Amino acid sequence: METKLRSSEWDSVKRKLKMPNALLVDGRGRKGGLGLLWPRDVSVEILSFYTHHIEACIKDGTNQPWRLVGFYGHHEVASRKHSWNLMRLLNGLSTLPTIFIGDFNEVLHRNEHVSQRRQRPTWQIERFRQVVRDCGLVDMGYNLIERCVPRIGRSYFRRQVSIIYLRIIRTIFQSY
Repeated sequence: METKLRSSEWDSVKRKLKMPNALLVDGRGRKGGLGLLWPRDVSVEILSFYTHHIEACIKDGTNQPWRLVGFYGHHEVASRKHSWNLMRLLNGLSTLPTIFIGDFNEVLHRNEHVSQRRQRPTWQIERFRQVVRDCGLVDMGYNLIERCVPRIGRSYFRRQVSIIYLRIIRTIFQSY
């Protein structure tokens, strides 16, 4: 899903994971960028893609095809309305069972927001909840991914400090 990789780095990932099929949607610098990898024995038809999504029809040996939407929500709060409108649009394009997976850059519940900065306002969380309701989606939960990134601090002792980045990768689906 979100890669933050350049094309040359993506090719290396494909080789290491032995995934012959892939689509990379380039991000802007180190922001965004989406990727989808799949093995030979899974049929994937790419339906649409752009900066913030990859939409694909998956035929994986089960009797019914389904739709996967890899999603990357706008990082800027003021632009999230564009993310939510895109979700509504994509949701209405097909009657296939659909799974949205990715970094929506938003939380559904206040306790999911882990930050030393200010808390997210209720209206911001409620807007994401509303789009999930509007689309008839069910939350399957999320995974917190922690990354420690070394950084040189400007403290008195000039010692190295680490910052822990937390990302929420969420999966939501249509229930029929």
